Amino acid sequence: MQERQRGRPDGIGQKATSRWQGPLGYSLEIAIEAVERVEPNRLKGIASGDLRGSGSWDLTAADGWTTVCFRWDVSPTRPWMVVLVPVARPLFVKGHDHVMEGGAEGLAGHLGCEIRGFTSESG
Repeated sequence: MQERQRGRPDGIGQKATSRWQGPLGYSLEIAIEAVERVEPNRLKGIASGDLRGSGSWDLTAADGWTTVCFRWDVSPTRPWMVVLVPVARPLFVKGHDHVMEGGAEGLAGHLGCEIRGFTSESG
């Protein structure tokens, strides 16, 4: 993730881009802008680039663990992906889940913590 715009002191307006390489041989470049923050447990962002839509991160602490629930409501913007969505959706979902699990592992490593469980409700 590379920060492109700093945003306000509370993080609203911060923009960052990232490039994701999936297991199916294509990559996506996505920009996310923070648009809502409720301390200490909610962040919402707007996505643009190869995907367009929104995402929210909800954090819940209990029993010494923090559960992170990431909801992602996006659509592809690349014409070839838009055309293939009706028939290739299962492959896109599988690629998405692979990338998200890798992202969770990378974040856990960055934070110096472990993942107790990873689930995806894509589909």
